[in-house]
Amino acid sequence: MSEREQIICELYGDSRGFLTPARLAKYSLLLKNVATNELINFSVFAEKYRKEYQNTDALLFRATMEWSKIVFLKMREKGLRFFNDVDTLAAFCKEIYRGTRLCNSGTGSGFLESTIISVDANGVLRNECVLENGVFQRLTSDEETHLFEYLLEHQEKIGVVKIKTRESEVKQAQIAANNTNLLPADPDAPIEMSDEARARLRLGLSAIAANIAKRA
Repeated sequence: MSEREQIICELYGDSRGFLTPARLAKYSLLLKNVATNELINFSVFAEKYRKEYQNTDALLFRATMEWSKIVFLKMREKGLRFFNDVDTLAAFCKEIYRGTRLCNSGTGSGFLESTIISVDANGVLRNECVLENGVFQRLTSDEETHLFEYLLEHQEKIGVVKIKTRESEVKQAQIAANNTNLLPADPDAPIEMSDEARARLRLGLSAIAANIAKRA
């Protein structure tokens, strides 16, 4: 038995520190995101959920999710990856972001960048940009798989939601259109100006010339 397994047995086994091989394997899997040197600290952290979860299996599941969230947020802030497989990431997202918004989509996710994906109270992923029978549209299994694969490669987007209003989108489009209209298609082509604008330009140039003449 390894040192890690021994610690797990002592923390979660019976009064003699015994766990059946099957239960040890199960707990080892649940605790895979907890470093060996953090197992004791984690057990203290997990005690805060003891009143809510009397069953050790349920307790460990919830506590490991919350522990993973803390570590994930620290790593996300540093631009580091936390998840190494889709299944672990999916379980984390469905549990930690249950009842809240999960992320914005992006290129490669299968949805427009402005699309907001949320997780409902049952752990079901939904598209907040589409209503179906009065509720947000549920993602298909293929859409869900595709999204989680996208999030595995873009973990910085998990838990980050930016809301783009229609007003801001229209304003940005107008600015882009105005900037485009200011530039002629041919860079060597003369810039079209109204008579009023041309008169103001002549007046301004005359004033500049007069100032230069005075200084001379």
